[in-house]
Amino acid sequence: MFRSGSILITWLFVIIFAGNSQPSAQKPSTPVLGEREVDPIQCWLKSDKSYIRIGEIFMLTLTCQVAETEYEKVVPSESMLEPAVVALSPYEVVEGWHHPDIRNGTFRLFQYQYKLRLAGEDFFGKEIPVPPLEIKYQIERKINKENFDSREKVYQLPVLQIKVASIVPKNAKDIIDVGNESFADIKTRRNRAYVAFVLAGVLFLIPLIALSMPLVRSISRVRKARSNGTGFSNAALLRRIKRELCNISSTGWGNEQVGKVLTILRIMGAIALSRQINQLSTRFESRGLEGQLKLQKGFFKPEKVLISSSLTPEIFDSQKHLLNNGWADSFSSVFHTFNDARYGDDGSIISSLDATIYVVKDLLKQIQR
Repeated sequence: MFRSGSILITWLFVIIFAGNSQPSAQKPSTPVLGEREVDPIQCWLKSDKSYIRIGEIFMLTLTCQVAETEYEKVVPSESMLEPAVVALSPYEVVEGWHHPDIRNGTFRLFQYQYKLRLAGEDFFGKEIPVPPLEIKYQIERKINKENFDSREKVYQLPVLQIKVASIVPKNAKDIIDVGNESFADIKTRRNRAYVAFVLAGVLFLIPLIALSMPLVRSISRVRKARSNGTGFSNAALLRRIKRELCNISSTGWGNEQVGKVLTILRIMGAIALSRQINQLSTRFESRGLEGQLKLQKGFFKPEKVLISSSLTPEIFDSQKHLLNNGWADSFSSVFHTFNDARYGDDGSIISSLDATIYVVKDLLKQIQR
């Protein structure tokens, strides 16, 4: 009894599992691009006029959206949509355009526009449909860096009805024409927005530049007030003098080199005593006179500035009590040495100038502090 009951239960389990194992109907799925289900291609057809007259030109716009990802993309056959090829009989294609594509995430949108015209005696007062367009496409898949194309498929657009009138009454109110906007209008508006943005930036900068001019003039006046003239400030002069001293060769002292060092000493002494220094802007090719230090100023528009001072060793000695005694005594000594070497008769002084030039450089470092 117990055994027969076990057999009965076993047969019940077999019947239940056999019923569950029957194949179920599969639900048709949309094409999968990437990791989400999308329509591979969608197209829209519109006319800017729903009511036309015989011979009247109107605009027909075809807009399509195709999906494109890294591994799968829809490749439509656009060659049959070109204005010179597309067939829309009985309508005549007068001209057309293919606007630049627009990308939006995983979608690419392309658009064609056609100017159509209907001519014929048999169309008055009838609805003449625009022939349904068929767009052929393939889905291209990339597997292991190799491209595989699926079989060719066809996307068919619905029929677009256009009413043809013989005479349109003036008080007709049921004729509503669709707008004629296209991708070209989007691009034009973007360009206008960009130009407006740039123009706004320029108009914003003009007042700033106008307001900065007085500030630049005031800074120039302050710099000019701090300098001994129109060319260089005291600090800038000392830096340029240091550069000139480094370029002076200590081998073979001639009148030109001795005179140049003497001019530098006059300028150094005038800066130390806060005396006026003459700075004359002149033509770049001007050679200047003896006693004038020739310096170049400016990078884009270089000009020559002649620097000079009327300070003599005697005048410096009469005012050196205003300075540090140690520095003033050393400066006075080298000042007299180069002055005597330039204008004196004692030729033995020339031989001591090699050591004296190092003293001049050391004095310049002290005055720069």
